[in-house]
Amino acid sequence: MPVNARAMFGGYGVYSEGLIFGLIVADVFYLKVDDGNRAQFVAPGLLPFTYDAKGKQMSMSYHRVPDVTDLGELKPWIDGALAASRRANAAKRRPGHQRGRSKTQARQGLPWSRSLAARKAHGRQAAAAANP
Repeated sequence: MPVNARAMFGGYGVYSEGLIFGLIVADVFYLKVDDGNRAQFVAPGLLPFTYDAKGKQMSMSYHRVPDVTDLGELKPWIDGALAASRRANAAKRRPGHQRGRSKTQARQGLPWSRSLAARKAHGRQAAAAANP
């Protein structure tokens, strides 16, 4: 399974199959969790990735990996994280869900590029009306 990492938010996103399944932040490896594999991480007390947003602690759906002596021991954890990532991706691609457009735009059958052009034109019209 080919894996690559991309820099993001001061850390790295870890990808396979074009899907993000892990994070590396401050030399700590986190894996994606959802309802299908969360218990596997919570039972041994593996903490979620958290960050500070305007003085408030926010957590993401990634949990710290366990300490292992052999990297082969991580395979079931990584497989579970990839499965969680696939489920999240499948949910995004459900029928009627269109990336880059609002639900209203999708219902109206507007393509994303046209709706963007329409939004830009509307913005120019509003600016012209505000500054006669």
